[in-house]
Amino acid sequence: MTGIIPIAAATNWIKFFGHFHPLLVHLPIGFLVLLGALELAGRFKKFEHITAARGFILVMLSVAAVFTITCGWLLASGGGYGHRILFWHRWLGTCVGILSIALLGLWIYKKKVGVAYYSTLVSALVVMTLAAHFGGTLTFGSRYLSKYAPPLLKPLLVGYAPRKLSPQPANNTTITVASNRAMAIHQASGPRITPIADLRSGGSFYGRYIQTIFTDNCTRCHGRDRQKGHLRLDSYYWLRHGSNGQPVVIPYNADRSRLYQRVAIPLWQRHHMPPRHHHQLTANEIQLIRWWIQTGASGSATLNSLRPPEGIRRIINAMTPRQRDEDVRASQSAKPIAMGVAADNNPIAGVQVTGQY
Repeated sequence: MTGIIPIAAATNWIKFFGHFHPLLVHLPIGFLVLLGALELAGRFKKFEHITAARGFILVMLSVAAVFTITCGWLLASGGGYGHRILFWHRWLGTCVGILSIALLGLWIYKKKVGVAYYSTLVSALVVMTLAAHFGGTLTFGSRYLSKYAPPLLKPLLVGYAPRKLSPQPANNTTITVASNRAMAIHQASGPRITPIADLRSGGSFYGRYIQTIFTDNCTRCHGRDRQKGHLRLDSYYWLRHGSNGQPVVIPYNADRSRLYQRVAIPLWQRHHMPPRHHHQLTANEIQLIRWWIQTGASGSATLNSLRPPEGIRRIINAMTPRQRDEDVRASQSAKPIAMGVAADNNPIAGVQVTGQY
């Protein structure tokens, strides 16, 4: 395999300090919850003495909130997050900082607590809970609460939406017309509508297989709520937009397509995607992506119209849930491919990474 020359990243002070936000964000949360517990326990005579720590906690809370908010704003300036959720997380978090400083001011000014102090504390706790929810959505997606919840709780949790199946189109023409119509709606009303060719139940090869691979493995970081590298893989429409204005898929040329390059290089390479601590694509899934790009990277062509070779048909037939689990275990335990493997038999031989996203 051709070696990859590592590229040293240039110093970026904004990103450097911004990346401290995930490290610091739990400090003001902890201090604020501790303050609430202290005030609640201090209402009882047995625990009145613990309120002596109120001033220390307020000072630490205010300092931690200022540093956390500053780092958060720096991190957000780098982009890669959904604008609506980022807006609410950023401003609600800022409000928590303002309320924390207000609590410190009330305590210093009056040297005792009253209605204004308790009202501000309750408001800070409520706003902090909302800000934390939007932070979790930014990090783990809108279904982070409901994804693994018991069936009885799912309807009660934020982010739950029953999956709806659409009827399978009668022919390829129907898919193409519907997809084009949806693309027009996209351009008119924004990113919330997904072209019908992207749906798993649709008849297109992309919708039934390629988009399924992206949804299962990539959309946590490249979806509606979060777009690392300014790349979205939750629909064919956004896939064609590419990353930072540059295409990630070049039809008929998988080896020059950055998306394929990133998933095909070995796990130990710096630019490999998904990251090594995430769920990895199987060899069959990588082969399907390569073949799809080599056939033109269409969003509407059906499997039969693409006339897949016998090897691709075998891969598709083998993609049962059990086979997928076996492929994942095999791919994670496999050693890096030797340099002498022929490119005709190995879909990732000779791949080089160019650019960044």
